[in-house]
Amino acid sequence: MDDGAALLKQILANPHDDVVRLVYADYLEEHGERERAEFIRVQIEYASNPCSVLSRFQSHAPSPANGPCAGCVRVSELRKREVELTLQAVGQWWMSEVPQKWMVKFDRDRMPYDRPTLYYARGFACRASCPAADWLKHADAIRERHPVTRVVLTTMPTAHVPEVNATRKWNKPLEWGADVMWTWEAEWPGIAFELPANHPLNEGMVAWWAPAPL
Repeated sequence: MDDGAALLKQILANPHDDVVRLVYADYLEEHGERERAEFIRVQIEYASNPCSVLSRFQSHAPSPANGPCAGCVRVSELRKREVELTLQAVGQWWMSEVPQKWMVKFDRDRMPYDRPTLYYARGFACRASCPAADWLKHADAIRERHPVTRVVLTTMPTAHVPEVNATRKWNKPLEWGADVMWTWEAEWPGIAFELPANHPLNEGMVAWWAPAPL
């Protein structure tokens, strides 16, 4: 295992540790992947800037008398560079990190989209939204590259997804409730699965998942 693979393994095992992500960014830059390295650094700086959250609230808006908040100015710069680097990534490092036909968004963007989507924060995908069949198809490849801790399923993982029983060693059709909770979360430990907030089955139902902190 080379240094890059070892660092990526550490990131996957310690998803809240930014130090190892920055070390990985240094490694990437030293090996010619400057844009990918900068993307990691930009997103980490953005996430660590208090204004990245506070600027979403009107109460934090700068007053004309005091001028713009320095933190908010930096957040604006980081967002601009984040988008530039994302556009540059198309056809480059995305090819090895993102399943074909999946969208890439930022963690601050709404969930879910109509298409399978990975949501990036601090340089890597931390969330996903997709139909159950798409997660079954791509889960292993995604988890080899990204410390995903939350997945919104846009379709129900029940017996109408035949791959479930065929590939996951379950000997009966899945039913909503305990079966889904235990089989999916046991198969992919560390990930919280949920349905979209407006899904009919969420009405009057006690949520069994708890989104992991970013």
